[in-house]
Amino acid sequence: MTLPGEVVVRPAAAGDVERLVELYATVADEGRWLGAEGPVDRAELRQRWGRRLSSDDGVHLVADASGVVVGQVSLELAPYGVASLGMLVEGGWRRRGVGTALVQAAVDAARNRGCHKVSLQVWPHNQAAGALYRKLGFEDEGLLRHHYRRRNGELWGAVIMGLVLAGPASAAGQEVEDDRGHHRQHDRGGDRDVDPDVLLPEGDVAREPAETQPAGEQ
Repeated sequence: MTLPGEVVVRPAAAGDVERLVELYATVADEGRWLGAEGPVDRAELRQRWGRRLSSDDGVHLVADASGVVVGQVSLELAPYGVASLGMLVEGGWRRRGVGTALVQAAVDAARNRGCHKVSLQVWPHNQAAGALYRKLGFEDEGLLRHHYRRRNGELWGAVIMGLVLAGPASAAGQEVEDDRGHHRQHDRGGDRDVDPDVLLPEGDVAREPAETQPAGEQ
């Protein structure tokens, strides 16, 4: 995918690791967009990227501006068919279409890998990123209230969003409302009460915004 300004979305490569570490550390230092707060452990992050790029468990794409990586998006692929998305874009390249191109490429990759859904989390104050996701078809699915503790002691919530790529094969997991007005889910394990603001599949672990927070379009 080619964008104005000679920006190309391509798969991440081993040669990108140092730049990916620098990019992540820079955005983390801003203190508003990622779950991680700077300063980050660059050595650990370097090792993590090495493991990611040597594994087939995910999808990792970068936005390349004339040889310089200015944005990155990753998908973690769950065995039950859901791809968890995380994205970040360098400050000077935001609001220039880079985030949109990364998300579109990630959704295409998820579909090509046989996923039926893409899921993500976004801070409520990151309204531009939320608007971007909604423009691309994502829907709000719930709210994690006072969920992530920041270093200063603040408790931040996160909006859960999802994009369904394929219809369900059965009614398993379908949300219904019982005669008490409570939301419940039917699944193979029987009925269970669920918080209507935090609707996650059984066994699904919501990814911390450290890996999912979209800094690209705020």
